[in-house]
Amino acid sequence: MIKFEQALNDKVLELQDQLQEVIKGKNQASIHNFHFTTDLAFTDEVRLEPHPRGFKMPTIEQYAGTMDTEDHLETFKSLLFFQGASDAIMCRAFPSTLKGAACQWFSSLPPRSFSNFTALGRAFLAYFISSRVHKKTTANLLAIKQQPEESIRNFLIGFNKEAPQVQNLDPVVKFQALHSGIRDVELKKSLIMDEPGDMYELFSRCEKYINLAEVLVAERKDKTEKKAQGKKEEISREIGAKHS
Repeated sequence: MIKFEQALNDKVLELQDQLQEVIKGKNQASIHNFHFTTDLAFTDEVRLEPHPRGFKMPTIEQYAGTMDTEDHLETFKSLLFFQGASDAIMCRAFPSTLKGAACQWFSSLPPRSFSNFTALGRAFLAYFISSRVHKKTTANLLAIKQQPEESIRNFLIGFNKEAPQVQNLDPVVKFQALHSGIRDVELKKSLIMDEPGDMYELFSRCEKYINLAEVLVAERKDKTEKKAQGKKEEISREIGAKHS
């Protein structure tokens, strides 16, 4: 009986030791994964560069894999540049701006994948290429034309909404696109007779014609209302005359 109890106790101790080993192994695995996701994707030069004095990570909306990648990347670069962050610090800071699918992507990167932020940014854009918003080109801007019933003001509003979406837009191309898109006959004549020298002058000329057009519309409306009122009064007088 004593031998049986001793054997049972030994078995329990053995199982406890095995359980501790399992728990220890799980803890080591989680630590390994933690270091992998935060450190090992970068080279030693990136991992070991110290933070600059006074550096604070700016607040930025985390990217989950569905928003525009270029917008997220450019926002991050602008904020980190303002902080004076080096290339290595930008690399180490970038993963903190990811969540969800984007965080999983970064966690799966092989060790020592990146030695600079340019390579990291390109990999990020390439992986989430389906989330990139289509960028307008100069061809899109040149295709904008004033419609027959469209006012100059509405045409300019539409043009100014599209122009900022064209990356690296040449001012000369922007000038040509606006100039060729105008279809208002009187404004077109004015631009041909006296060619504006730059974008500011072209917009100023458009603004003058907008004001003129709106004044003329207001005057026509006023005349129409007065004519309608005069007709109404004339009818009232005729009715009054018949009853007198």
